Amino acid sequence: SKQQVLFRQPIIVEEFVSGSEVCICIVGSPGNIKMFEVMEVTSEKDETFFFNRLYTAKDKHHSDSVVHKRITDKLNPGQKENILAMYKALGKMDFMRVDGRVKDGQFTLIELTPDGYLGSDSSFADAYRYHGKSYETLLCDIIHSASTYYQIPYSNYIKN
Repeated sequence: SKQQVLFRQPIIVEEFVSGSEVCICIVGSPGNIKMFEVMEVTSEKDETFFFNRLYTAKDKHHSDSVVHKRITDKLNPGQKENILAMYKALGKMDFMRVDGRVKDGQFTLIELTPDGYLGSDSSFADAYRYHGKSYETLLCDIIHSASTYYQIPYSNYIKN
């Protein structure tokens, strides 16, 4: 006989949204945005790889072919303003990744990630590199944003 197991906990079921997988990288405080870039997550082998697939943990952590491509200009100004307004409405933030999909110029929000990955191979680091800025500058901008809130002189973090 089959044994039925009941976990008695809620689950979330979400509709799949097709389109380009994107992460919107925002750095800075609500009053001083240092960076806002939309980075498409794609594969070196197939640019449409994630269009009809989930971007899974396996892809995020075990794939050498995943790359980030800047597509900020594919979002219309109204969408950018709405996303920034949402970020600013959250109050004290130093950085956040906004994940979603873009299809036919329309952005669909999937999730807000206030503790996104900040490694040297992250979408944030790639967005900074697009502007000719270093990974270290990314980290300094986040620290500066945080230190301003706590009124800690930023000069304490700079080596002479």
